[in-house]
Amino acid sequence: MNNRYSRIFTINNAFYAPNCPIIISSGALSKDNKLGNFVAQFKFLNASTKTIKEVAVEISYYDASKNLLEAAVPFTYSNLEASPGELFGQKTPITILNPATRIISTKIKNIVFLSGEKLIIEEQELKPVPQKQELPDFLGKELAIQYAKDVYKDSKYVPMVFDGFWSCTCGSINQIGDSCCNSCRTKKDKQFLGLDRNLLVKNKIKAEEEEQKKIAEKKEKQRLAEIEQQKLQEEKEKAQKKKKTVTITISASILLVVIATFLLIGAIMRSHTLELLVDREYEDTIYSSDEVRNLKITFINKNTCSIHYSVKYKYSGNVDEYNIENIKYSVIGGLFGIKIKIDCNEYFVDEPFDFGKNYEDKPELFGNRFSLLPNE
Repeated sequence: MNNRYSRIFTINNAFYAPNCPIIISSGALSKDNKLGNFVAQFKFLNASTKTIKEVAVEISYYDASKNLLEAAVPFTYSNLEASPGELFGQKTPITILNPATRIISTKIKNIVFLSGEKLIIEEQELKPVPQKQELPDFLGKELAIQYAKDVYKDSKYVPMVFDGFWSCTCGSINQIGDSCCNSCRTKKDKQFLGLDRNLLVKNKIKAEEEEQKKIAEKKEKQRLAEIEQQKLQEEKEKAQKKKKTVTITISASILLVVIATFLLIGAIMRSHTLELLVDREYEDTIYSSDEVRNLKITFINKNTCSIHYSVKYKYSGNVDEYNIENIKYSVIGGLFGIKIKIDCNEYFVDEPFDFGKNYEDKPELFGNRFSLLPNE
């Protein structure tokens, strides 16, 4: 309520009449600070199984000393569609003209249902609705939780029977003949039978066992999932390793093929060179300021050759000559170059004769430039 209204009196307790299907849930008297008059408001609960269309009430006004100012002032709540279990009336203000009013009360006179049926309420004294007891205070916290699991998830109060009514665990009030609550639709028998402590304990133990079973099943399922995941991972790694092995094998095979190809080409080139060397002679002369060196090589067959080597000294005119017969020789190298290696350790330094890349004198083979030094 905003600052326009000041609360004067409040009806906190709910009231009922044994022969009336409407419960007076609460009420309030407020002062309109803007207009200066008083406003009464009442909240009702439809405890019947029928939709209410209209309700006629009588309101009594009292002063602060509880002296009656006005009695049985009629008021009608019209154009209603209050369903079973529904609260209504709280949004309808009733203006009170007597400024001395400090206390209010009301009684139900008659009810018109949506079907057109009219119920006249005989004069009876209003009684307060028994105080509701909360479930944890009656059953204990753990059994109250179990009761909510067994009966109704939003259970709050202990269901009870009084004067032709029964109150539901949800807090709503119903007529005694109603088999289920008009508000939450929970069955009456289920609510009262559910208060059996032995049954609650049994259900609690069963629920705990089922929960433990679910937890164990979940853990087992998780364990199996982890095993399956690990298996998939191992298979994946195995497949990757196999793929890598195949790749390496293929690469190695390709490399071997390349090497074999190079070797084969080298062997072919060496064999071809040997074929060209047989019965050939090669000669080379090196001039210097004081001597002339001459080297002549005759290739007898594919394995042996003979060497004639001479040095002529310009100043003395002397000539030194060397003749070496049946010297072993071989062709080395391959795709990237061919060299002839002559085994002449007895007289000469053992090193390949490099024919170079000039083909001036003998273009059909290697050229004519090489060096051979005598042993010192």
